Amino acid sequence: EVQHSALTRSPDALKHYILGRDAVRDEDYSKAIGEYSEAIRIDSTFTNVYLDLIDTYEISVCGCYDKAKILCLRLYNRKDQMTIQFKLRTEYAYSTLFKMPYDRVRYLKQLLELDDQQPEMYFTLGKLYKEVDQLNKGIAETEKSLEIYNKWGIKPPTADNYIFLIGAYHDAKQKKKEERFIRKAEQDFPDTPSIKWWEFRHSLNIKDTITANDYHEKFIKLSRRILYPNII
Repeated sequence: EVQHSALTRSPDALKHYILGRDAVRDEDYSKAIGEYSEAIRIDSTFTNVYLDLIDTYEISVCGCYDKAKILCLRLYNRKDQMTIQFKLRTEYAYSTLFKMPYDRVRYLKQLLELDDQQPEMYFTLGKLYKEVDQLNKGIAETEKSLEIYNKWGIKPPTADNYIFLIGAYHDAKQKKKEERFIRKAEQDFPDTPSIKWWEFRHSLNIKDTITANDYHEKFIKLSRRILYPNII
């Protein structure tokens, strides 16, 4: 999925980039930030690490929006030196932090015009549509993302696609799809805290309190393992 954007001449920078993506997959955002930062220290021209680090700052629980903005401005100042794809991705990151959702939709659609087989872009577009209260469009775009992964014969790089769809199906009262994707998410990402949380909620909804308690305990245990790895 990211072959086109993992552009660096440094094996060490690439190693830390891969470790950072693995940490995001495991929802260990502190570790991901450390790995991405090290990749940038080794190769300050490795553009995609900046973009992934900005995303991680935004989704992490450490309240790193100011750091995301500073990093984004550093990247934005050199956007004229980039390929068209990286320029659009940088414009998108900038619009995420400094503009409105409809600007972001425009940049994502331009990226998909360049290459309509980018599952990450469909997923991001789906989240944006939900953000502007277009839930059905959000579901449709995210389903396109998963269709591409299925065609490739691989699972998504993180559980986020499933988590978003589970939440969207829940909001849309599509209970059968919600349950099906909870099961699919558990199969592909068995030790992800947010998946355990949705399994907990689903078990409560169907009045299975024993299973719900089990999932809740697993959620707490996995979350503590990420937040306090040295003492758990």
